[in-house]
Amino acid sequence: MVPVLVPLFGSFAIHAYGLCIVVGFIFFVYFLLRDSRYASLYSEDFLINILVLNTLSALVGGRILYLVSEDEVIESWFDIFAFWQGGLSVLGSIMSICLTIVTVFYFYKKPVLPFLDIAATYAPLLQSVGRLGCFFAGCCHGFYFTGCCHVLYTDGNSLAPLCVPLFPSQLLSSFLLFILFLFLYFLSKKTVLQNGIFFFLYLFFASSERFFTDFFRGDRGKIYALFSFNQIISIFLMTFALVMLFYFWCFKKTGNEKS
Repeated sequence: MVPVLVPLFGSFAIHAYGLCIVVGFIFFVYFLLRDSRYASLYSEDFLINILVLNTLSALVGGRILYLVSEDEVIESWFDIFAFWQGGLSVLGSIMSICLTIVTVFYFYKKPVLPFLDIAATYAPLLQSVGRLGCFFAGCCHGFYFTGCCHVLYTDGNSLAPLCVPLFPSQLLSSFLLFILFLFLYFLSKKTVLQNGIFFFLYLFFASSERFFTDFFRGDRGKIYALFSFNQIISIFLMTFALVMLFYFWCFKKTGNEKS
């Protein structure tokens, strides 16, 4: 279980973890709808369909990768579906969302790269607010740390070790993702790049953030020397993003062609 923010009735309650994800999602949709690039290409009805499908996709993909990398948390088959207890892999959600978007846009015969660019501009903001939820829940906690900025979890429902000084890795991740959001947001206002560049910039930096902050995590399991399972995936995504950026910059024509 994760700490309860507002108890409702019975076992139902509002958790800080879920609230932060919802708030981040609202910010994401708000900025997406106000983006002039989106209004010129897609309708609001189409966005609603995409958001519903990708919300489900993010939950499933994020949960699957989390359970693959943290299989020891499964005590019964019911735990597989207990999304409200925390336990979603951001990388898993990113990969499942990308696959869903490409599939849906291919089915509707709509340009996919412009949408990926727009979504990638605001995705770091959603992730940044979501990481605050991780901080309140105690998941994704840092390693043992007695420095001036350490945190102590005392709530018995926290997912972090209790009364142990820990490095606030979730806050570090949230800060870096917010910086990434500011970078992509102001870049989108200052320049026009060909379709695909923004998305692969996001993919590279978001994967780099996860690779870097994982070194500060206290809940990761090493599988290859110093690297965790998620860091291996991050390396793959970073490499893929760099290859695609090289391709776009070197072989694609300049402009806003529909892809």
